[in-house]
Amino acid sequence: MGFLETEPQLAAGEFSRWQDEIKSALGISVERREVRGGLEEVLLSLLPLRMAGATRRLFVPTTGTWTAYLDNNYRGTDPAAIAYLAQRLTCRTIWIVAKPHTLRSSGTPRQGRQGALIIEVYGPERTEHLNLIREIRLQNDAGKWEFYIQGAPFPFEETKAYESRRKTDRFNFDMMKRYLRELGLRAFDSDFYQPTSGVGAFLVELSGKLPPAGRDVSLDEARRLNGIED
Repeated sequence: MGFLETEPQLAAGEFSRWQDEIKSALGISVERREVRGGLEEVLLSLLPLRMAGATRRLFVPTTGTWTAYLDNNYRGTDPAAIAYLAQRLTCRTIWIVAKPHTLRSSGTPRQGRQGALIIEVYGPERTEHLNLIREIRLQNDAGKWEFYIQGAPFPFEETKAYESRRKTDRFNFDMMKRYLRELGLRAFDSDFYQPTSGVGAFLVELSGKLPPAGRDVSLDEARRLNGIED
């Protein structure tokens, strides 16, 4: 999922303008509406999920200065829009991935998911790599762990851990939560989202002549395709 350091109505409005600029000539309409209710009710407005080509984006207020951003791709929220919106909104944006590693060591095919912990921070100014400020990535690729960092570290980072021999000791879920808290995000606490006072969430939906490549996916099917077990 993503986070935008601005108010949800501003983020949703700018995203809608951007989409209208590039989609209207293709016969695709952009609709924005406010969605109220509890967190689960608001998240369900993203359904159905899509196999390819997200059609819904959700901007959820938080108790902090950030707006949560999600799309309805069945694999999870794509980072491309998050990076670009940092420039359009002139603010910092963050993309995170926190996927438990459940890939089994044997079996054909091997069951489970390849784990990943990723933080990418973007800003409005151009950097050595587009507008990426900082990237910290621990990711499993077919059973092999890879650790990668890019950009200048933040003052709060526990950089000594990056020297650990074992890659999974260089960055872990507890470190990720500490880093995000330093940035003002309680990303894994449900009470951080959709506060009862103030505005609701905003849903931006595309309709019309959508590309034929995508198809709708139910939540149960998405869980199965992603190897998520209860």
